[in-house]
Amino acid sequence: MLRIITAFFMHNNETGPTLLELLLQLEGDIRGRLEPIRVTPLQAGVLSFLCLHVVLP
Repeated sequence: MLRIITAFFMHNNETGPTLLELLLQLEGDIRGRLEPIRVTPLQAGVLSFLCLHVVLP
């Protein structure tokens, strides 16, 4: 199973960056936007999850 996942992320279609490279770039962009407000990606994810799953009376 790990080989399949690795092959999926490392496949390069010769027209641009791999999916793994895009994900790492996106993660860096997200960190850069959260850093000025001193929020970690984990904290932002938890807040996003809670906002989506809040139960109102």
